[in-house]
Amino acid sequence: MKLILVTMMSMALLLVSVRSEEDISDDGCDCDRMLFPVCGSDGKTYPNICVMECENKDKTIKVTKQRNGRC
Repeated sequence: MKLILVTMMSMALLLVSVRSEEDISDDGCDCDRMLFPVCGSDGKTYPNICVMECENKDKTIKVTKQRNGRC
């Protein structure tokens, strides 16, 4: 019984760590993962201002912060 529990916990931990690796992008932005939501002028909620500014890199029309918090 303990072996099954340990195996299941190990697999869950492995899945979480693999998922975290997928979340890291190679777009050149080094944004903190802290959650300080901001509402962009496009009506989208961004996890933080850094992520919003990073996504602006490839856009011709830049998104600006409308307010702190969710849209």
